[in-house]
Amino acid sequence: IMHKGFRVAAARVESVLQDHPAVMAACVVGTPDDVAGENVKAFILLDEDARGVT
Repeated sequence: IMHKGFRVAAARVESVLQDHPAVMAACVVGTPDDVAGENVKAFILLDEDARGVT
């Protein structure tokens, strides 16, 4: 993912997100942006026991 000239590794962002105890799974993609090139978008599946996380 290229965001404002910087390479963002989707796998690295996913790994960091999945380290959170409330996250069961995460998927990160780049979405087109006229100014930034691409924006980072994360889809997150919370653990069924996660409480108080929105």
